[in-house]
Amino acid sequence: MSKRTKFEKFGSIALGAVCVFLAFKLISEMGGSPVEAARGQETAAQPSAHSAQPPKSLSGQIGKLASADPGLEIQALKEYTARPLPENPRDPFDFGAAPAVRALRGAKGMVGGGFGAASTAPAPPQIPLRALGYSFRMGIGGEAYLADGEQVYVVHQGNLISKRYRILQITSAVVEVHDESSGQTVQLPIPEAQ
Repeated sequence: MSKRTKFEKFGSIALGAVCVFLAFKLISEMGGSPVEAARGQETAAQPSAHSAQPPKSLSGQIGKLASADPGLEIQALKEYTARPLPENPRDPFDFGAAPAVRALRGAKGMVGGGFGAASTAPAPPQIPLRALGYSFRMGIGGEAYLADGEQVYVVHQGNLISKRYRILQITSAVVEVHDESSGQTVQLPIPEAQ
């Protein structure tokens, strides 16, 4: 045999042994080693003195950590675990509605004007438009679908509806409409797709 074929033969045997070792290690870590599983079955059949005791507390677990890592600062860890969790103001089911939509949703629940004293000025007339939907078209950009009674409009930014309502901005969450006659600007929330 030539030196090269001997080297390739020994190399392939060594690589095969490493692969078998790694495969065995992976299997033993994922499902536990067969030896530990057999020991676990033997001990499960015998009643243990520890089975009647309640589970160890957090301080017992901290003690285990301290014995495993001498550099661990036990006092700092105990202070950290004793603190209550901070309040999380974020709603986990709110998937990023625009701030304007959240403000409109919050304003619906306010009674008597909300923050300050009730206003004595008469409220401006409401804009009769309501948003129905939103889409994005390549080359055109965002477009919104607005309804005024039975009439439905497909609008883009800058359009004028009924010679009165100018579309200032269109996003996937709101359509900002300016009433040219009263000077009122409103953000119409776009309903979420079902």
